[in-house]
Amino acid sequence: MHGEYGKSFPQKTFLTVNHLIAILIVGWLLFFGGIQIVFGWFNAETTNGNYGRNLLLILSATIYFIRLMATSFYLTKRRMDWDEVISVAVWIYILHVSFALMGGSRLGALGFVEWLGVALYMVGSWLNTGSELARHRWKQNPENVGKFYHKGLFGLSRHINYFGDTVLFTGYALITGNPWALILPVIMTALFIFMHIPMKEKYLSERYGTDFQTYASKTKKLFPFIY
Repeated sequence: MHGEYGKSFPQKTFLTVNHLIAILIVGWLLFFGGIQIVFGWFNAETTNGNYGRNLLLILSATIYFIRLMATSFYLTKRRMDWDEVISVAVWIYILHVSFALMGGSRLGALGFVEWLGVALYMVGSWLNTGSELARHRWKQNPENVGKFYHKGLFGLSRHINYFGDTVLFTGYALITGNPWALILPVIMTALFIFMHIPMKEKYLSERYGTDFQTYASKTKKLFPFIY
């Protein structure tokens, strides 16, 4: 996965189309009676939730779709295998649909928790995309070809982009107003720690050797100043 370059246009298009379908499902659930239909499948009754919360949920899903599409086609230069894009697509369906179902039927007014979620969503989006954009610009300089990037936000964490996603989806979960939604960002963080980060660091260590090892010895792995 890491270090193999290619456009992967069919894979990225597949991911984008499925992400768009997930957004349409969220819209149907939140604004066109989808939640009542789904709950009816299980002989459960529910009502449309708070309109403001539903609006925040569809905006959160849509903004993430736009960011991920831009990242896939503009920032991601490595090759994406079909097993990767399929697993990401499945995870996207789980996240968006689960958040819509858990938050779309809640009647309570928006309060501190939901607005804290909005703030975390914005900060997490900036950490992820901002760090990726800065690295992309740095690598565009011919003088930096083949060099290891550890500047900017990556000086706070070796995987500040993953940390950004953790913050982002924690905020997304808070917007639902349902504490059970926090299970999903916890699962995501566990996947980062036990699967994605070890795999990526193995590649970085093999490619950049002592440069990466020196950086790793001075910089936290995921959570700035903590871990």
